[in-house]
Amino acid sequence: MPIEYINPGTIAPPRGYSHVVKDGKTAYIAGQVARDREGRTVGIGDARAQSEQVFKNL
Repeated sequence: MPIEYINPGTIAPPRGYSHVVKDGKTAYIAGQVARDREGRTVGIGDARAQSEQVFKNL
């Protein structure tokens, strides 16, 4: 199976990597940070808000 590189358009575009690399049945997720769709950092100084944004991005 070919390796797939996936970068959803609903989250900030990655800079120098792919958000998801899929190899067969395994998906590797990388670089999730607390940025919204416009690329703005969410909840500066608020770990809970940043964590929630990261999980939304996932």
